[in-house]
Amino acid sequence: MSINIILSNAVSGLNTSQAALREIANNVSNVNTPGYARRVVEQQTRTIGGESAGVEIAEIRRVVDSYLQRQVYSASGDAGKYQEMTRLHDKLQALLGRPDEQTSIASRIDSAFSAIAELVVDPASTVSRSNYLFALESMASTVTRLADEVQGLRQEADQLIEDKVTRANAIIQRIDEINPMIASQEVTGGSVAGLRDELDQAVAELSEILDVRIEPQSNGTVNVVTSNGFVLVGGGHVQLSYATPTSVSAGSDLGSIEARRVTSGGVPSSAPPQALEPNLISGALSGLIEMRDRDLPAIAQSLGELAGALTDSINRIHNENAAVPAPASLSGRNTGLLTTDAHGFTGTAQFFVTDSGGSIVRRVDMDFTAGTYSVNGGASVGFGGTVGAMVGALNTALGASASASFANGTLSLSASGSGTGVTVLQDTASPADRGGRGFSHFFGLNDALRAYRPAILDTGLTAGDAHGFPGSGQIAMRAVGADGTVLGSNSLTISGTTIGDLVTALNDPTSGFGSFASFSLDSDGRLTATATGGASVRLEVVSDSTLRGDTALSVSTLFGLGTAAGPERARDLGLVPSLRNTPSALALARPAVDASMMPGARLLAPGDNRGATALQGLLSTKVAFAAAGTLGATTETVSSYAARFLSGISNLAARAEDMTSDAMKLSEAVSLRRDEVQGVNLDEELASLLVYQQAYNASARMIQAAQELFDTLTQIV
Repeated sequence: MSINIILSNAVSGLNTSQAALREIANNVSNVNTPGYARRVVEQQTRTIGGESAGVEIAEIRRVVDSYLQRQVYSASGDAGKYQEMTRLHDKLQALLGRPDEQTSIASRIDSAFSAIAELVVDPASTVSRSNYLFALESMASTVTRLADEVQGLRQEADQLIEDKVTRANAIIQRIDEINPMIASQEVTGGSVAGLRDELDQAVAELSEILDVRIEPQSNGTVNVVTSNGFVLVGGGHVQLSYATPTSVSAGSDLGSIEARRVTSGGVPSSAPPQALEPNLISGALSGLIEMRDRDLPAIAQSLGELAGALTDSINRIHNENAAVPAPASLSGRNTGLLTTDAHGFTGTAQFFVTDSGGSIVRRVDMDFTAGTYSVNGGASVGFGGTVGAMVGALNTALGASASASFANGTLSLSASGSGTGVTVLQDTASPADRGGRGFSHFFGLNDALRAYRPAILDTGLTAGDAHGFPGSGQIAMRAVGADGTVLGSNSLTISGTTIGDLVTALNDPTSGFGSFASFSLDSDGRLTATATGGASVRLEVVSDSTLRGDTALSVSTLFGLGTAAGPERARDLGLVPSLRNTPSALALARPAVDASMMPGARLLAPGDNRGATALQGLLSTKVAFAAAGTLGATTETVSSYAARFLSGISNLAARAEDMTSDAMKLSEAVSLRRDEVQGVNLDEELASLLVYQQAYNASARMIQAAQELFDTLTQIV
């Protein structure tokens, strides 16, 4: 009987050593497997009837440090977030170029101003004029290219969001499939080590996409939740959905990532889906969303402010200047005004028809303050206070020499005689003014640059003016928080009759947007919208079917409402058609007009460089910039603002790079610490191998000894 016990104990030792050697071999083979947790064989004395009866395996345990594992998930989420942000910032930096490169926006602005110097010396030179127009067009095209590329990067981020959502869905579904397998093995006493390895690897990959933490359950399964407790896996899983649009612009409604519950049986919940964005703190998705919805739009806003100020400044000077010879016609921009609107001008504007030699054919002075005009220094004639009355009076005053027309919000002037042209100038003593701009400047009669959206948002409208929007039009707006949460939304059908009524309706908290925004009209007719939730909240125009009379301009377009208005001032920026390939149309003269200059006197001279000098002065002229993107409101030169714009982008990129470096170092450090605890150490495994080899050999020797005892006993019998 004692020999049987010896044999039984030896066999138990043999089996235990064999199992331990098997786990050592498994550990060694997975020494380079990411996330693999080594196995340790825990032994215990086998007892039968209270007596020791050899050895048995108590447990094959995965060595896991739960705290370090959580830290790895957290660090991976931060690293995934900032890696995506850095990658997109690096692309933007490559597109911008260094400030000292000729293709950078700062260099293009400097080149445009440098080209003016040649015109100051010789304003009549066709070559110098062509060089300046080329520099101006290059500057405008650089702004447009950059505006397009910023939106292109937003689209790239949006496409990557869709890709990450697709991958996250696959991982989430796999985790939900592994959970019941673990629960089943736990019930039957089977090994779950391999399943837990697969589960950990899946969670580790998911943590790079979005921030997660795990909550162990009593049945051995885990719930996977975000940092704020939103359940991704547990009693089923969520199915994420997102579809990127075919194109992305500043005004695109990109929607949100929707999360819908799916039961363990694969049945979608009937409950409405939830937005995932408010539950994201780290991970690649968080970084991509921040770039798409925060950093890149802020850059687009700053670029739009730069483009708008640059366009408005150049156009202001160009409209105060005169081309030599005068152009046969001048056609302005769509101002959004109706013929029934008050013209709203004060001061005096001067209109000249000149012959091919620059001599005056007809002169009209319009005194808007007095409401009178005079022709060739003659008696004053009164005219009405509306745009229609003003245009009618101007048309009458020009007589057969020229004509004035106003349609679809646009003023046009045309000379009638062969070789004659029209010029509009400001009276030096009392310049015409509406909304802070001169007559020609406000109407854009002699603009040099134009973009997709008007650079001028000072409409000159007052609270008492008719708003001009029929009651059938409707505007819808919403306020969106930094995390993508819609904080408020509503739609408004235009009512009332005046601009004041419109502002009141917009501010109404029930029928308008007053619950999440406030609107105010300043003395220049600029309508300002401010989100009540702070600077991080953006106001978006969801739709706008309003139209102001025959102008085809909506409320949001006329007043520049919504996040798209600013960036789109940089979109399609370029020379006006009348300047392209027509160097002679460049307005470089600044005639000195006095009361004695009547028909026959020379108004325009080819050598007049005073307008060119005024353009050159823009380089040192301080311009008021509104707060836009990451840049606050300021008054400085266009060049210095452009430099701050580029510096701001570089700072964002540097910050993202620093955060990436810190996150990667932390991730590597935590992963190394985790691997020191649960990873495979070859030296330790080889040492254990020798121990279990010896134990195996000893057990085998005991079996041999027992066999010899049996043989001896058999011979005796």
